Amino acid sequence: MQRGIRQGCPSSQFLYAVALSPLLHKLKSELHDAMGPSPPLKVLAYADDVCVLLHSEQDNQVMLQYVQKFEHASGSVLNKQKTQQLVVYNTGESLQTEFPTVPKIKILGIWFEPQYKTMIANNYNVLINKLQTLSYLCKYRSLSLLSRIKYVNIYLLSKVWYVANVLTMPRVHGKNTITVWLVYLVSAGIPCQLC
Repeated sequence: MQRGIRQGCPSSQFLYAVALSPLLHKLKSELHDAMGPSPPLKVLAYADDVCVLLHSEQDNQVMLQYVQKFEHASGSVLNKQKTQQLVVYNTGESLQTEFPTVPKIKILGIWFEPQYKTMIANNYNVLINKLQTLSYLCKYRSLSLLSRIKYVNIYLLSKVWYVANVLTMPRVHGKNTITVWLVYLVSAGIPCQLC
């Protein structure tokens, strides 16, 4: 290899994905399966952020071994100051890592916590507050009804669908979401019988 790629080069993201791919495939093939979704979820990656789901100390050692090999081969380095671990199910086995354990962790905009019900409630409460703020900020703009419907459909509901793809929406949060966008639409003068 004679030279690197300039930062901001359009092809750099694709080359990084190609370079990271062997590590991801090796982790997927070497880590143990656990009870869970089918196919089993072991590794998630987006750009240069990687999330690895470990089920034992043995998996932890395998992961660290392959990350060190990847660092040596690629020149990339794991940023240990930004690396965190979340213990979701404690089997009593302690993981020997130098990474801090956190009570919750944000992955691609969604907060993950050990308690499933709390995780769902917290994510949807934050989402509904965000929807209320966004609809309030746009409430007094002079938009036609069609423009308001497009705003709800494209901008507000897309946020709901994103979270709902990962976390099941409880009925109460579904009702709150509908209330937010109906209040926004009613502020445009929709007759109340449609509500």
